[in-house]
Amino acid sequence: MGNIMASSTKICTVVQLPQLGANAHASFACKAPANTAMSINFVKNGTQVMMIYTPPNRAAVESDIKALEVVTMRAFDRF
Repeated sequence: MGNIMASSTKICTVVQLPQLGANAHASFACKAPANTAMSINFVKNGTQVMMIYTPPNRAAVESDIKALEVVTMRAFDRF
């Protein structure tokens, strides 16, 4: 998981998500053209989970992390 985070920091804005584990993070605002998505990544019980969120009509921003907290925690609890 650390490798995923390391590669993301080179081309995206990355925010740590310690409530989901040591290497959990959200990446967004990637430099690739027309990339409006946010990727939330974490590992729990040996399973890597990646959630992709693309807001309608705009690019993902850091405040979307808070808006997705309930969904993210529900996914985390399922593993």
